[in-house]
Amino acid sequence: HIEDFLLELGKGFMFVGSQQRITLNNTNYYVDMVFYNKFLKSYVLIDLKMNNLNLMYVCKPSKDAYKCITEYKVLKENEKNSLLDINIETGRKNQIRVTLGSINHYVLGDDKYGEPANPINRLCLHAYELDIINPITKKTYILKSKIPNIFYELVKK
Repeated sequence: HIEDFLLELGKGFMFVGSQQRITLNNTNYYVDMVFYNKFLKSYVLIDLKMNNLNLMYVCKPSKDAYKCITEYKVLKENEKNSLLDINIETGRKNQIRVTLGSINHYVLGDDKYGEPANPINRLCLHAYELDIINPITKKTYILKSKIPNIFYELVKK
């Protein structure tokens, strides 16, 4: 359904990728979705987190804390890595990275929350399904993508 979503964005938009690393002022950021408009000759970045001082963390319940629900299932594993299916119900900033880091199971390639080892030169997160609701029309778009084969290579026995 990414075609419908792109049509709603307007003419000339093309999907570039997800979890793309960009560097601004010598600081790395991971962008959830990147689009390019061939007419405007410009990129559109969705969900770029610019404040690198605002680290998130897991804490005990308190009046200042935000509820965070992360569900995960181990799909495949070896002695070194695990391939997880993760569902986030609350959508907090860096939720997956923070939650897994809090139990010492870091996302490979995550130089912000704990595991700088980077065997595939990217953050080892991949959204194989995104459900996006248009705030104006309330129409839901379900965008799907294959899990990269390199992820399966990381959990070969």
